[in-house]
Amino acid sequence: MISSVRLEGIYKDYGLADFLLNIDNLEFSNRNIQVIVGANGSGKSTLLNILAFLDRPKTGAMFFNGKVIAYSNNGINGFHKRIGYVRQFPYLFNMDVFENIALGLKIRRYSKREVLSKVNSMLSMLNIEYLKERRIKSLSGGEHQKVAIAQVLALEPEMIL
Repeated sequence: MISSVRLEGIYKDYGLADFLLNIDNLEFSNRNIQVIVGANGSGKSTLLNILAFLDRPKTGAMFFNGKVIAYSNNGINGFHKRIGYVRQFPYLFNMDVFENIALGLKIRRYSKREVLSKVNSMLSMLNIEYLKERRIKSLSGGEHQKVAIAQVLALEPEMIL
């Protein structure tokens, strides 16, 4: 279980003179809910992308429970599955809500019974059972967000971004 994440010496830029992310030391713990706030363009999304292994810093290190994680495919193998990431504008597929929530479970080879149970549990927990058969394109922005949250929660990650 991931109980702490620490970033040290993280530096990231995109070759733009007016943007860089520079973190000397930052630690997150599973025992707490932490909020990242800042102005537009301040690096909040870049930080989340680094934590979710979607982006690599130019320099620095990330530690899970004190163990350094290399930003290579072998180094992150397995860790990316332990982190759930709900994006501001989630990627959902042109199928119904049930199938979108079930997709990650099917990819991870859960049994049909487990998929049915977990998806129905997520639909109930988020009070969106009525969306079960609706196509993604027919949903509001808030409904999209709830489906994306259900997708992540169904996979039972150790940390949610």
